[in-house]
Amino acid sequence: MSPHLHHRPNALWVAQIEKLCEELNLRIARLALMLGVSLDDEAQLARLLAPVARPDGHDRPSERHEADARTELRGLLLLRGELEKRCVDEFGPVTAGEMLIDVEAAMVRHGFAPGADGLDLQRLFGSASA
Repeated sequence: MSPHLHHRPNALWVAQIEKLCEELNLRIARLALMLGVSLDDEAQLARLLAPVARPDGHDRPSERHEADARTELRGLLLLRGELEKRCVDEFGPVTAGEMLIDVEAAMVRHGFAPGADGLDLQRLFGSASA
């Protein structure tokens, strides 16, 4: 099948992937909050995604914990990007976009501000869609 032709995705599979995305975004938002990182700030996001040296083992436990949390957050952001690409490839851009909108609505229900997980749906879809 051509990558530009999308069949109607299985609703259960879409729901499972959407739930996975929601859990992933919740963890991302919680880690960002814990680290005091604003994922809607492009400069902070770029610093977070830049490679950093691992602690040498002589750091205080709190420093190692923060470094581990930053490493986890960086990995989860990269994982989410790959998952989003695969969703577009498998489900098509319309269904993938609807999933992202649903995930953001779930984030808001959990008490997070839109974009707390680093996804700017207004920029992604244009201000009329979000």
